Amino acid sequence: MSIKIQINSLEALERLIGNDNELEFELRNNVVQNFAGKHLKELSRNLTECHLKDIKYHISEEIKGLIGEFKNNCRSEFVFNAEVKKSMKTFVRTEIESIIKEHIEKTMTTTLEEVETQIKLYVNSHVQSLVKQKFEEAVQNLKL
Repeated sequence: MSIKIQINSLEALERLIGNDNELEFELRNNVVQNFAGKHLKELSRNLTECHLKDIKYHISEEIKGLIGEFKNNCRSEFVFNAEVKKSMKTFVRTEIESIIKEHIEKTMTTTLEEVETQIKLYVNSHVQSLVKQKFEEAVQNLKL
């Protein structure tokens, strides 16, 4: 719980405090905290924003310089010798074949599982049908 006291004269403040150094220190500390909260926080925020803008600008300029330097040091087109081209073709072919093989294996596995499920359903259906038919024939033979 906090109490707010407003004192408009120095004499009234001195009478209130008396010779209590701890209370005087506490009041001075509160006044400084209040002043800092009102005035220095905004100043600090403004300085921080200004420094951040300055840092962003310098980083941006440095990156632009590096990109320009890279562009100046590189030729506009790359030329590969026959050995590099052959290595690249082999690498690309191997990667593509690997991707295709993996896809085919996955598709085959899925297809085989689906075929196996369908065969099981078909066989079970026919077995049940035959069992029912044989049962009905056996019941008919008993009636005769």
